[in-house]
Amino acid sequence: DNKILKLGKPAVLNNLMIPITGLVDTFWVSNKGSAIDLAAVGMADQIFFIFFSVFSFIPIILTPKITSLHIDKQKYEISNLVKISIKMILFFSLLSSVLMFKSDDIVNIFVKGDKDVKIKAVNYLKYRSVGIPFCLFNNLIFGVMRGLMDYTSAIKINILSQFVNIILDPILINRSGIKGAAIATVYSDILCTLGYTYLLYKKKIINLNQKITEFIPTAKRLFKLGFMIQLRVFLLQIVYIFMNRKILLFDSTGVSMASHIIICKMLNISEILYKGLAMTSSSIIPLEKKNKNEKLVKKRILYFTNIVSLFLVLIYCNNNKFLYFLTNDNEVIKNINSLTKLSVIYLCSSGYATVLEGLLQGHQKIILPSIVSLTMYLPMFLLIYKSTNLIEIWKYSGFLLIIKNFIYFLFLNKIEDKSKKRIIENRM
Repeated sequence: DNKILKLGKPAVLNNLMIPITGLVDTFWVSNKGSAIDLAAVGMADQIFFIFFSVFSFIPIILTPKITSLHIDKQKYEISNLVKISIKMILFFSLLSSVLMFKSDDIVNIFVKGDKDVKIKAVNYLKYRSVGIPFCLFNNLIFGVMRGLMDYTSAIKINILSQFVNIILDPILINRSGIKGAAIATVYSDILCTLGYTYLLYKKKIINLNQKITEFIPTAKRLFKLGFMIQLRVFLLQIVYIFMNRKILLFDSTGVSMASHIIICKMLNISEILYKGLAMTSSSIIPLEKKNKNEKLVKKRILYFTNIVSLFLVLIYCNNNKFLYFLTNDNEVIKNINSLTKLSVIYLCSSGYATVLEGLLQGHQKIILPSIVSLTMYLPMFLLIYKSTNLIEIWKYSGFLLIIKNFIYFLFLNKIEDKSKKRIIENRM
């Protein structure tokens, strides 16, 4: 429990800053703009995260591997692996920048319906896309620090950069409209990159005199493992975009879309505790496997997951006091309240899925969550297509997450049974 809490607290703190910044963006855009502005920012952000997610798979693979190397004190291999990963990220940054060069064409692919939403989404995305190379680099370095069991330094840099974002938001939105929110985010991403670059050299994670070895075979392995992760995350973002298009089609006023975005922002805040447990799981499992304690780790991680779920349900069922800080539109608030029960079910189901995926990653089962998730996407597309209102969309999403969790539990139990069998055979 002490190990879980020691690793979990800084992970939660780091994850806390991103959704808080998102909520601040939502607050200022909602209060200084309209439901259309909020819908446009929400759509543009999801398009941005499609590209980000497709190219941000390396830390998922890298973190458990670096943990194993760190335990065995293989500094040379860690440095080599980090250098290879940075080179790959530089390539991905160039590729993503080229793909996102024409924001108009990209938005037209994903956004249907209101022209005002399209125009505003294009305007926002043009500025937001400048930050994707910095986001990819920051994501990689934080994954490296997780693998080294050193969250503290990376978190300080991240928190500082996010506070800069929060301070710049109202100033730049006043001057430039919703694109000001995008500019503020880019500034904070650049600041974070500068801080992480300094951290790399200060901690001597990278040795400039050391030549990169086995670049091509290592890059191939990362690509091979990353393909399924990329495909899964890409399709997940496509599901979200398809969902948003459907919402805009059955409600052109923007009320349903604004309600959906605010609920998602609230869930992002709520899920940080689950994400902290997942990050802890992926780091602590490789460590405790050497001590044959992985089954105990899973048991205690799930114990903390139950406590987190109970806490969040109590908070979320009494969220009326917080809604007025996010929007002053009474129709949007009414819509959000009608979805409370369904969004709570979704929150808990999504949280358990996140934690279980962290446990699987700790067991080096990187591809397994992708395969399970991919089997969920086809029925999800069909159910969204048949949906006629926001309630049905949230109901179907929660139901499929419950099925996914059941499958994850079956696989984890199977992994533990195999591990137990190997231990018995070794003793004999």
